[in-house]
Amino acid sequence: MSSSPKDVESIASAARVSSPSLAAPPAAPSAAGGAGLLLPDVGGIVHAQSQQEIADQQVRRRSVPRIVRASGVENIDEVFIFPDAFHFVFLRGHFAWQHGESGSASFNDVAMSLEAVAGDEYNTEILKVEERGIGRDLFFVVEGEQVASPSGWFLSAGDGLRVAWTNTDSALWGIELGVVEV
Repeated sequence: MSSSPKDVESIASAARVSSPSLAAPPAAPSAAGGAGLLLPDVGGIVHAQSQQEIADQQVRRRSVPRIVRASGVENIDEVFIFPDAFHFVFLRGHFAWQHGESGSASFNDVAMSLEAVAGDEYNTEILKVEERGIGRDLFFVVEGEQVASPSGWFLSAGDGLRVAWTNTDSALWGIELGVVEV
């Protein structure tokens, strides 16, 4: 698997939507012939919203990732356990020198493995991003249809994800792992 340079932060913020509880009762059919809903009058403008638009908002709301973080200066060996079933959607990390240090950096693979609630016999490495370290940040995003269930990125309630990386340069690191709970 290779890393994919996508801006997950802007994807996540674009997916944030406001509460549908502001919706008013159904309106008359729109000019396009579909039924719609009237939303509150905002600045003298009344907005009509189709059932499809409302359904799309609900999907986007469920797809906003939950982000968990860890940081340190030792090796990375972090396990994130999730109580609900979830889709893994991204892993990103930054590596930097501590206290103004500099020099020639070494690079090591970042591995992510499944810590299965079903038992050790199901634990397996599910992702490896090669040669990451100072000057080579980590960014992996699950894209397109692979985010939807069923896919290999869908994991059970109680499963954990272990992220590991050998810190040969005593670098300062921070990682973020994004999941969508289902």
